[in-house]
Amino acid sequence: MGKMKALKKTGPCKGEIVDIDAPPIADDECLVRIKACGICAWDANTWKAEGPDPFGPGITGHEMAGVVAEVGRKSKKWKPGDKVVIYGVRSCGACPHCRRRNYRYCMKKSAIVNGFAEYVAAPWNRLLPMPRGVRFAEASLLIDIVGTPIHGLRRGGVGRKTTVAVWGLGPVGLGGVQGAKALGAPFVIGVDILANRRRAAERLGADVTLDPRQTPPVERMKELTEGEGMHVCLNAVAVDSVAQAAYDSLRLDGTLVLLAGQPQAKGQLEKNIRGSWYFHIDEYAKNLRLLRQRKLKLRPIISHRFPLSRAPEAFDLRVNHPDETLKVVITM
Repeated sequence: MGKMKALKKTGPCKGEIVDIDAPPIADDECLVRIKACGICAWDANTWKAEGPDPFGPGITGHEMAGVVAEVGRKSKKWKPGDKVVIYGVRSCGACPHCRRRNYRYCMKKSAIVNGFAEYVAAPWNRLLPMPRGVRFAEASLLIDIVGTPIHGLRRGGVGRKTTVAVWGLGPVGLGGVQGAKALGAPFVIGVDILANRRRAAERLGADVTLDPRQTPPVERMKELTEGEGMHVCLNAVAVDSVAQAAYDSLRLDGTLVLLAGQPQAKGQLEKNIRGSWYFHIDEYAKNLRLLRQRKLKLRPIISHRFPLSRAPEAFDLRVNHPDETLKVVITM
């Protein structure tokens, strides 16, 4: 394949576009020409960190959509030209978890990263079909921004009789607001300190949004639920005090789903805490059904798109101006 362009970190909040060798592919892999890759919180934290980039050129980028360019000798199903998104977990392929396609639980798992580059090599069975009528930038949201929060909501037991609060209305939280409604929740509250995120949540289905600096959210949630509290809280904020407030806002036998943060359970209260990470690959088909039913909107979550040549500028905007951005996507 020869050379490709990639984003290389050169220091804290500094980077440049470089030419490097395109990755070779194993017999069971496909080479995917990346067309869009979203910047997530993990990527932003890597961009800010001291020291060299631990993931090499391309940095962490893992919210990837693209086109199959080459197919390995033992790869199945795909052919050059197929439009795909990449499920971002490598695994051993032989353990009991892998045999059940629950690759997240493999003890030898690793991440498929370096999406801020023109090509990525990935196992053929971690590629998923892009839905028709969806552009690459929007398709890049189907993994983390749709898959992660909806998996958490399913773990929390969200349904037609559950009130839901989503703590943190960044892109994952906005996916959570839509996911809660799509799964049948009749009443959804969103919590965030940033006005642009609260406005986006309201446009995407939140019944109420709260600024915790202006309104004590725990007290307000209890007022809105006849003193009981919420059935399910989804916490997407990596701050323990926020996770604690989410726990405190639950009703008895309610469930806190943690995408981030750690609370402390209090006394013998019968409240449930469930961790949640990424999603089972077979949930992708279920999520596409929600998309086809028009219960999920992807385009409004994207606030900015930048070409790869302007990736450092895109990272600076994402890191330094969260009040102006939702999802920032790098396009190739």
